[in-house]
Amino acid sequence: MALSYRQKFFCQNRQDKNHISVKSGRKNLIPTGMAYLYLPVFIFLLSMACSCQSDDRLTPAKPLLPGDMLISHGGVFALGFFSLTNSSSSSYVGIWYNNIPERTYVWIANRDNPITTDVPGTKLAFTNSSDLVLLDSTGHTIWMTRSSISAGGGGTAAVVLLDSGNLVIQSIDGTAIWESFDHLTDTVIPGVSLSLSSSDAAASARRLVAWKGPDDPSSGNFSMGGDSSSDLQIVTWNGTRPFWRRAAWGGEVTFGTFEDNTSFTMYETITGGTGDDYYIKLTVSDGAPIIRVSLDYTGLFTYRRWNLKTSSWTVFVQFPSSACDRYAFCGPFAYCDSTETVPSCKCLDGFEPIGLDFSQGCRRKEELKCGDGDTFLTLPTMKTPDKFLYIKNRSFDQCTAECSNNCSCTAYAYDNLQNVDSTIDTTRCLVWMGELIDAEKFGNTFGENLYLRVSSSPGKHQTGNVQNNLLCLNPPNEFGNENLDFPSFSFEDIIIATNNFSDYKLLGEGGFGKVYKGVLEGGKEVAVKRLSKGSVQGIQEFRNEVVLIAKLQHRNLVRLLGFCIHEDEKLLIYEYLPNKSLDAFLFGIGYMSPEYAMQGSFSVKSDTYAFGVLLLEIVSSLKISSSLINFPNLIAYAWSLWKDGNAWELVDSSISVSCSLQELVRCIQLGLLCVQDHPNARPLMSSIVFMLENETAPLPTPREPLYFTVRNYETDRSNESVQRYLNNMSITTLEAR
Repeated sequence: MALSYRQKFFCQNRQDKNHISVKSGRKNLIPTGMAYLYLPVFIFLLSMACSCQSDDRLTPAKPLLPGDMLISHGGVFALGFFSLTNSSSSSYVGIWYNNIPERTYVWIANRDNPITTDVPGTKLAFTNSSDLVLLDSTGHTIWMTRSSISAGGGGTAAVVLLDSGNLVIQSIDGTAIWESFDHLTDTVIPGVSLSLSSSDAAASARRLVAWKGPDDPSSGNFSMGGDSSSDLQIVTWNGTRPFWRRAAWGGEVTFGTFEDNTSFTMYETITGGTGDDYYIKLTVSDGAPIIRVSLDYTGLFTYRRWNLKTSSWTVFVQFPSSACDRYAFCGPFAYCDSTETVPSCKCLDGFEPIGLDFSQGCRRKEELKCGDGDTFLTLPTMKTPDKFLYIKNRSFDQCTAECSNNCSCTAYAYDNLQNVDSTIDTTRCLVWMGELIDAEKFGNTFGENLYLRVSSSPGKHQTGNVQNNLLCLNPPNEFGNENLDFPSFSFEDIIIATNNFSDYKLLGEGGFGKVYKGVLEGGKEVAVKRLSKGSVQGIQEFRNEVVLIAKLQHRNLVRLLGFCIHEDEKLLIYEYLPNKSLDAFLFGIGYMSPEYAMQGSFSVKSDTYAFGVLLLEIVSSLKISSSLINFPNLIAYAWSLWKDGNAWELVDSSISVSCSLQELVRCIQLGLLCVQDHPNARPLMSSIVFMLENETAPLPTPREPLYFTVRNYETDRSNESVQRYLNNMSITTLEAR
């Protein structure tokens, strides 16, 4: 057995006869001839020293004294006495990582009651009633678990420090009577559950309380846990004032990052407790680095991983990360737009600022009429506001009805919870009955749709997408019984917006009409599609487009904002895309398969080739025709990296944090399979779908692109020519005259 730094010490008895501790050995005074008689005793004592070093449990017969440690079975965590100020009068009992050089504490028993350790008698003891008790030198109780009520008798129970970092009081059958994971301090580690509600004492114990300072572990001003007024969300408080709030839980949060060219994924999932209690449980994938999440004394909720290269903690996520994240930064009925280069406060659609600095928030431009006079706008990628009502067991339509049938309801949101256990209702209907506070617009997929109630004013002051209870124009001869649920714009507004369809406003022209850029009152830019009057298919095309898009809305599709019918004019009003549509950046000759580009031969495998190009572009954020040093295109560059085992270098840094490296490398290999030069070597799209959905399915090895074969052949020919030329050279001796 490998010994620690105490291996040269002997075990000797202290005042507590039931405890074996360590003390420096004295000079050997035993005669040499007698040494062999004492050798068995020496070996026994030495083994006891090793045993007390690596033991992972306490029993009533063996307390923990200052200077000793419990070490988990795998050596991951340690528990013992410590002091942050090198003062024996301010000591604590806590748990820390045992296998990293930087001492980092994850749990402290007596954080608000430091103890003196320089006086004999101080100990952490496990009583016969199954309580873990911290006693000072006078026998006074400094801290205890109070687990004896549920334990019954403790004669066969023990305190065990697990490799997860959880300190557990276990009964003889392994049942946990008490565990430190249920009594948090400032840190969450994998396996810990943080309360999303505060309906009972157990939930309040699963709250985080920050340290008071960098060297003071006592309870500070900042705390974090479930909100007493709204379930499914976490709030950080500065004293009694909210400091930062995480949006209502959708169960979808995952983080991924890299560590020495390997990846890991961190999951935060919802678990159910007793009654209506909910918890967030932190788990990580196999092979992940050491992860901890803590509420710092500054109020920042920080995610850290242990960096093996630098032997230090690296921050990879932190909240709040900007002023936008501060609670109610923009006031009621306003939101902070974090998609801007400089985040700024804005009013929700249908509202206007009360003051210049948004401290008072916004007010409605037009009061609600309730009933048919109100509409709901869809505000995408939003952080849902605070102070909502959580209604369970509702479908989307039922959730909509909950709000639309109540004139006091100002907004609603709906989601299906992901990454939850099977005991929890997976529907999540949220409704707001008053002010909307602490809203934010995200520029990523973490946001969700917020359906905002506003007064109906079709075509004016509305930049969101109208969803429900809308004033629509449905000519019966053309639309039948379809309910389009889209606003109609007046023809006069369209004339003004497009400057009477001026040529300089023309964006493009298609088979069924022209598209113009328009600016509505209030500055909203739109694209107006004017269907050709003489087109035979115009009416049918108009009907199909409105009916289908009314039923199909997606963040990656151009949104239809409304329509207009005026005499024989039929117009569609879309959102304006200043950066053009995605097809302006994708496709082209680089997507053509070699057999189609060179021979005009087209097959289903040609689409496979184009898909492979697109897959490589998505992973790398490079275009197929990107200029790359020593490589003619993206395919050659990707294959070279993959062949050398460096495929991860192709991954764009913007997606490296949120995606699994293993999945990305698999996508690269799959992309290379799709872009193989010979059509028969490419997989069918059905096989591609199977390989994408089944991570354990083995992938074939892609063949070398023809580019490398030709280049190697040309290099060999060049070398051969040079060699023949050298073989035919004659050597002339030069002599001076």
